Amino acid sequence: MMTADASPPVPSDDDRVIAVPKATWNTEDWWAIALGGAILLLTALAVRLATPADLPERLQALSAAEAAYDSAVDAGTPADELKPLRKDVEDRQAALARNPVKAWVGKIGSWSDNPAKAFESKSGGSIHRPLMYTFGILLLLFGVG
Repeated sequence: MMTADASPPVPSDDDRVIAVPKATWNTEDWWAIALGGAILLLTALAVRLATPADLPERLQALSAAEAAYDSAVDAGTPADELKPLRKDVEDRQAALARNPVKAWVGKIGSWSDNPAKAFESKSGGSIHRPLMYTFGILLLLFGVG
């Protein structure tokens, strides 16, 4: 039993635990920020490099095609005559810029009766190489982080 005038034992320096802070670059949060920034920077660079030189002309052609389509819709043009105008607008939208990483990144498709069909592109080619690139990119990103 302790008396009123007795004080608790004083711990020695060997009994104390001192937290040693980690270096800032060594925390998971900073790795996530750095990897996210790197991904953003690389994709912005890829988009910039994939932007066509004649983009203003393509935008003007798209605006003209959209105006022609809108005026045909407002005039009550039949649907079968609108189809080529809509296709022209869609083609011009697709021609604005291409996906710079499409050849490097792949995903599995769908199938109805044969699962092997999921590993073929719409044109019938194999998607194994883009899938391996995707796996490698993700392995690199998540392996580093």
